[in-house]
Amino acid sequence: MSSSLEKTVIFLHLMKTGGRTLTRILKQNYPQDARFHCGQRAGQSLKELSDMPEEQRRSLQFIYGHLQFGVHRLLPHPCTYITMLRHPVERVMSHYYYALHNPKHFTHQLVTEHNMSLSEYVEHGISDLNNGQVRAIAGDVSQQFQFGDSREDLLHEAQANLDTFFSVVGITEQFDESLLLLKHQLTLTRFLYTRANVNASRRTHTTVSDDDIECIKHYNALDLQLYDAAKQQLQKQIECAGSSFQSELALLKELNAQYEDAQSDLDTIKHQLSKLRRKLRRARRKRNQMKISLKHQEAELSALMNCRSGKLWQAWIKLKQKLPKT
Repeated sequence: MSSSLEKTVIFLHLMKTGGRTLTRILKQNYPQDARFHCGQRAGQSLKELSDMPEEQRRSLQFIYGHLQFGVHRLLPHPCTYITMLRHPVERVMSHYYYALHNPKHFTHQLVTEHNMSLSEYVEHGISDLNNGQVRAIAGDVSQQFQFGDSREDLLHEAQANLDTFFSVVGITEQFDESLLLLKHQLTLTRFLYTRANVNASRRTHTTVSDDDIECIKHYNALDLQLYDAAKQQLQKQIECAGSSFQSELALLKELNAQYEDAQSDLDTIKHQLSKLRRKLRRARRKRNQMKISLKHQEAELSALMNCRSGKLWQAWIKLKQKLPKT
């Protein structure tokens, strides 16, 4: 059996689960030419991955993006999956408030033009808001289930995939614990981080109505079951890691706090340098404008002096200088 070190790592980045932060960490551990991002831009589709020469696909060590389970079928060698799950209520709330306040989000116009409430957003029919985590992990079979369909066999398909193909299933609310397990499983050498894509506008349970929360739970009942099972499995993995795990976890948190402080200082310096560069560019523009203005004035003066009127004026000045002063 191949070890995880010999397998291509496929990261299913589920929306609003902290995946942007984890992606940054993982990318640092794989060479650029050994990574493939499945996204919206040219050169990032699954078809283009499938059309790659076999040797190139075999060289890939890390594949990531907003994916569904099944990418391993496009590769000619063993793979392992990883993902992060988030409590469904928290995830859907984050989804809604991010869409509401981010004009670039694909549902921003839908939410704002129709002045949608959280419950209306959930009930609109977006599949990612209806057991979206289970659907992504179940893969293609999820297409057989319409919006609002919460049959248990979809959950069973997702759970079977987790048990068979996934080496680590992290929990967003236990990000550092999940990261430490990934560090062990994938032998990561670079794992310090700062949070990415944090939604500062998201509200908490205390500011969201009970009806909205019950609506989210109704449409994400399978996600809740999968999340609870994954959380229990994560705890078992932590216990199996032994007593040293908690010491490593404390060290990781301490090192990362220092890293965040240093990164914050660096960001402040970069911001100050950026301001200085902008001031310098403005000063240069003014200087250049002044040079252009002076050149323009010199050209006008030269033209004036060389015209007939200018020459008569110069002759008059010379004549005036020769006249005796009275």
